[in-house]
Amino acid sequence: MKSNTIVVDIFKDIVEKVSVEYGSNVRFMYGPVEEIEADLVNLTRAQGLPNATGMAKYPLIALFQDFPEKRGDANGYYADVTIPIILIANLTKNTYKAPERYEYNFKPILYPVYKLFLQEMAKSGKIIGNDPDSFDHTKFDRLYYGRKTVGTALNDYVDAIEINNLRITVAQSC
Repeated sequence: MKSNTIVVDIFKDIVEKVSVEYGSNVRFMYGPVEEIEADLVNLTRAQGLPNATGMAKYPLIALFQDFPEKRGDANGYYADVTIPIILIANLTKNTYKAPERYEYNFKPILYPVYKLFLQEMAKSGKIIGNDPDSFDHTKFDRLYYGRKTVGTALNDYVDAIEINNLRITVAQSC
């Protein structure tokens, strides 16, 4: 009997491997944006971190739900999946200008985590494709993401890489 294929569990495993390769904890969260925001606030309170911020929460890879799993014509695979938004975020200072954001956040943290994320997807065996550069998606560098953003926003001041419409084919579980 085949086990259930749970897409969020696949991404949880991928982010665990990203943490190992990165050499530091990379937190993973998934769910509706409001739930992720609430969980980040609750995490702050639980850890007694001041002003609803804290480095213990970041870097973060957040998978925003809901997303479609197109079944039936995936050529023997579990499903073709399109993830509307995955966010790779790191705490920042609201006083940084763009050059500082790239110097202190994007180049040393966000870009390496993004690259590792794609590499671990390619190595997972649960997502079809072994070339990290072949996963169809749109990437945004989001400066000043967080408290000032309308819509999908986090409660902390963060810089982020936003991955939109990541299209993948998921293998069948055994």
